[in-house]
Amino acid sequence: MNSTSPIILQLALRSLLVKKLQRSILLLTGHLSRDEKTNQGLNALIQTIDLPLQTIPIKLIKHPGRIEYGSAIAFKLSKSLGISVIRLVDKIQARLTNIDLSADQENNHLPLERVWKNFKVQINPSGWISLQLNETGTALWLQLLVNSIRAGDCPTINQGYETDIHQLGNFTNSSFIIQYTHARCCSLLHLAHQAELIELDNAQPHWRQSVPLIAVPNSLPWLDAEHRLRFQQITEWQLITQCVVTLDRLAELASSDVVTLNRAVDFKLAMELSQTFQAFHAACPLLGEAQKASLELAQVRLGLISVTQGLLNLLLQEGIGVMAPVCL
Repeated sequence: MNSTSPIILQLALRSLLVKKLQRSILLLTGHLSRDEKTNQGLNALIQTIDLPLQTIPIKLIKHPGRIEYGSAIAFKLSKSLGISVIRLVDKIQARLTNIDLSADQENNHLPLERVWKNFKVQINPSGWISLQLNETGTALWLQLLVNSIRAGDCPTINQGYETDIHQLGNFTNSSFIIQYTHARCCSLLHLAHQAELIELDNAQPHWRQSVPLIAVPNSLPWLDAEHRLRFQQITEWQLITQCVVTLDRLAELASSDVVTLNRAVDFKLAMELSQTFQAFHAACPLLGEAQKASLELAQVRLGLISVTQGLLNLLLQEGIGVMAPVCL
């Protein structure tokens, strides 16, 4: 990634949760500093607050139907602090649940504060912390991603790349499937615009030279009347999960200076996202009978396509360093 990271990377959920864990531990420091028995472990606690994102023990737990993370931070701190895992995890949970959001104004995750309110913090008897995003929060997060793309956060093919058709000959075999998937996402969004499922902000007159941006509906109908997500297929959730994984990993790499390593990881992420999208596209039709059955379902699936396109655009142009075509 470039030295100036796109705003969309600030929407990475793992980075948000790491900041919240760090904040809760910082609040815990003040309490433990008054306990002489734990003073010897405070250095370890303070060092944990400044750990790089990659080393904080928190990971995505892949579920077909929800976004959930787990953390073993209590195990990491228990021995050095001389506090049992269960006692420590209770203290962390209490502070996570009651974090003063106004104290987090200095961080770079302000767009995600409403999403954070929709995380449920739970602990199990072993001391594992679970952070589960509810359906309202998932809808908010997905809309934030669409809004980021709509705001022109991701580069277009006019930024540093020629659109001459002869440049197609420069595509490498390894990246072609990713470029094809990006172009397919763009084509599907334009087809949906023509079918009046959505309206694009930049569909005419030079749609072949611009990334399609969803303008209408302004907010996609992610939730039904009962405030449940509309997704019905496992491939929809697999694509959502892969978008989560992609953003989390890109956020971790954003500050890295190892360009060669980053490009290798970017390529792997792009290929995995491309393959996941192809499975989604095969299982989730948008036009014909599908659009007649549920306009809203078609629209939120188009939202997922828009998010996928935005991430592939970023990976191709700023990560791998090749053109992201809008058509082939």
